[in-house]
Amino acid sequence: MWLALCIALLYRLGMKKSPSETKPAKDWRKTPHAKLWRYVPSNTLYARISVRGKLHTKSLGTDVITVGKARLADHEKLLRGAASRQVDAAAGKLTLGQAVDAYLKQIQADEELKPRTRAYYHERVIALRKLWPAIDTIDAAKLSPSQVDEWAKRTRPAMAASAYNHTLGLLRRIMRGLIKDGLRYADPFADLEGKTEVAKKPVLPSPAQFAAFVKELEQGGGRFSQSASKLVQFLAFGGFRKSEAAAILWGDVDSDKGVIHVRSGKTTAAEREVPIIEPMAKLLAKLKTEAGEVRPSDPVMHARECQKSMDRAAAAVGMKRVTHHDLRHFLSRYALKVASMFPPLPSGQDMPTGEP
Repeated sequence: MWLALCIALLYRLGMKKSPSETKPAKDWRKTPHAKLWRYVPSNTLYARISVRGKLHTKSLGTDVITVGKARLADHEKLLRGAASRQVDAAAGKLTLGQAVDAYLKQIQADEELKPRTRAYYHERVIALRKLWPAIDTIDAAKLSPSQVDEWAKRTRPAMAASAYNHTLGLLRRIMRGLIKDGLRYADPFADLEGKTEVAKKPVLPSPAQFAAFVKELEQGGGRFSQSASKLVQFLAFGGFRKSEAAAILWGDVDSDKGVIHVRSGKTTAAEREVPIIEPMAKLLAKLKTEAGEVRPSDPVMHARECQKSMDRAAAAVGMKRVTHHDLRHFLSRYALKVASMFPPLPSGQDMPTGEP
């Protein structure tokens, strides 16, 4: 009996416990979110994610639930993306096309990105496949600098500078992911130089041309002619992007301060206050009169885009084509010089024709 007790004691003393087993259970506390745990002694949040049977535990470097939840989602995407790439590689050969598709899936699943950004990445991948169909046969782990140089020589002349640079950036990020996963040792795109981007200088209409342009839009006779005319003026007098204009509510119009709050911009830095110049004040007054009673939650603009109407009206008045984005520059270039030249905007009334 004594011999059995000694053997049992020696066995227990010789057992090795993992750190997680030696820590009291009370050190870990569940949060309302799955896979998100709090380590009580430091109050730090941890991600505890099981991927293909293996538990991954990582500090998220915060004790704030909302921050931890966002970092948890990012960490899980990275883990699952890496696991997927490693499985593809273990199964045989991970092609560059498969690596591109896996990265695109991560982009499409990132809810923090704007829909237009996700769509743009998709467009870049389509263009990449069109100009480099061999990516579906190239081994991503063995992609050589000579293959990359061949792609660059063929692609640089065929793509605009911004499109080429964004595609190159996309491929470099994919390579960094493969290096991090241990599937590559170096980035073959690292030595490629981007194309020099020259900012396109918009050709803007004069105030006289703009007045004729607005009148032609308004009197176009189409179902959305009036809405198109109002949107063009709203973009020009406020310097908004069309996505910003679509998000502006009547509650964002502060007549007392004389500003419009832009709360939904391309970036956080794009959120700003735009001064209400005289033509904008007259346009807003007209819109309110036509709408009757407006609530703070009502959108100011009901049209979101009108490029076809703009193209038709520009051709009709003999003006060069302008885009929604071009109208952003109209405010900065002409507002200070010609703001007082714009009359009220009732239907059928012309604007003065002075030049800046």
